[in-house]
Amino acid sequence: MGDIKEMSLSRFENEMRTYQEYKHQFLQRGFTENICKQVVSISSLGCFPLFYLFCSAQNIPDNGTYLEIGSAYGGSLLCVFSASEITKKSFTLIGIDPAPQQDFNGNVAWISNLKFFEEISDKAKDKIANNYVDLLLIDGDHSYEQVKRDIQNYLPKVKKGGKIIGDDYNLEGVKNASDEIFGDKLEFPDRTNFWVVEKCNL
Repeated sequence: MGDIKEMSLSRFENEMRTYQEYKHQFLQRGFTENICKQVVSISSLGCFPLFYLFCSAQNIPDNGTYLEIGSAYGGSLLCVFSASEITKKSFTLIGIDPAPQQDFNGNVAWISNLKFFEEISDKAKDKIANNYVDLLLIDGDHSYEQVKRDIQNYLPKVKKGGKIIGDDYNLEGVKNASDEIFGDKLEFPDRTNFWVVEKCNL
């Protein structure tokens, strides 16, 4: 598994200080210090975004599906897999990334039920059935054009009642694309740069 060489030591230490400050809240949902260390060390996401993803993944039903666009080092995949171990549910995890980062394969090697498509999301969409995904994370190319295409291409893949999470709402391209498509249906979890929409609200 990757380690904190993937990120600055100071950032890792800051995130773990955040974990200690809110440890009681995290532990109530099974987000242990060990899980946090593992996933923070190989992810660009901090404690609170990973905790939100972890909690969202706990709501995936048995035999459900998680799909992410943009896998990088595999931190978010490991986070979701850890949630499935807490809930003792078995579900499929799907990652899409045309250029996964160094150590990706080692970081995700022990994740069961993982399917990975090493290609652009525009191409991979044809390999995912409609109404198949319970939780979708969009965190790939952050340009306006690509975020918009990812939303349009993958929204049909999400089941009615499923959840869509997008990262980096603070970036102009992401904000403009998600605002244009979802408008006031968007929600914004505290202490994250996520935008979130429930498909049942569309």
